[in-house]
Amino acid sequence: MKRFSRLEKALDSAEKARSCLWTRRSNSLQSLWGRVREGTLLAVRPDMFVRVAYWAALSYIERILHILRAVISRRPNWVLSHISAAAVWGLNATYAMHRFVHLAIDKHTRTRDRGYFRFHHIPDIKVETHNGLPVTPLMQTVFDCIRTLPFPEAVAICDAALRQYRMNPDELQQFIADHAGYKGVQRARLVADHADSRSENGGESIARAWMIMWGFKPPELQREFDDPVTGQRRRADYVWHLDDGRTIIGELDGREKYVNRDMIDGADSVDAVLAEKERESNIQLLMDRTVFVRIPFRQVLEQPEVVQRKLDLAGVPRGSAPLDNNLLQWL
Repeated sequence: MKRFSRLEKALDSAEKARSCLWTRRSNSLQSLWGRVREGTLLAVRPDMFVRVAYWAALSYIERILHILRAVISRRPNWVLSHISAAAVWGLNATYAMHRFVHLAIDKHTRTRDRGYFRFHHIPDIKVETHNGLPVTPLMQTVFDCIRTLPFPEAVAICDAALRQYRMNPDELQQFIADHAGYKGVQRARLVADHADSRSENGGESIARAWMIMWGFKPPELQREFDDPVTGQRRRADYVWHLDDGRTIIGELDGREKYVNRDMIDGADSVDAVLAEKERESNIQLLMDRTVFVRIPFRQVLEQPEVVQRKLDLAGVPRGSAPLDNNLLQWL
């Protein structure tokens, strides 16, 4: 009973610290795993636990940060790097990409990868504290991400850095040039060349990156139009202007776009869909040679050949040879 009480207090303390309970003690692990089997606790890592109801109420970014806080609470001298640092900087909130905790170490440290920890040698490590956690500086974090991550996810992080922190693209390119000996530097340069601060969110960035990889000409982002009916300013996710005078407008669809009340000004999903249809109709009144292409984000990931077919049928111009993601890993 006393052990149960101690665990409850430990879980309470972890929640108060906005963290998971991390323990390596065999007795505690046995008790905690027993409660996992009962269904009251969730093991987010083999040695890291949270209450099921508490975890369910957290956003994806908070789930990531809870894991990182738990690690740093026990290892305060460790420095978060790569995508772990990117989450702390607010550049990535994709929970599925955080299977591992990434940490920076200097050349004198002989620590090897183990469990869910990945250690990266970074010469002359500089450390900053952001949101209470020790991380590599913003520029280093972005550089490490865009030279190691798949092209679409790397573009999303680079876009976010340009958008949220107004990172200077020239300074990023100079940082890349100054680190020419690093593995993946050519990939980092390619990502930086395609980054765009006008992208509003990670989904738009990832979809655009896939279009580039498929060989389509990069679109103009967040182009504004005057609605001829309402007089309101409207923005389109992706726009291509063709030489023959036609305009192609691409709109990225995701479930959140119709169920997140903050994104749809408090309207319900039916109202959101109807408003979207009206917006398209009104813009077509403005430009009679306009083609709309709706691009479901899930389809980009799961049925890319369907999205490519849509873009081809709409007349989206090809800009270059497709990029091979497998080859990008060798850059």
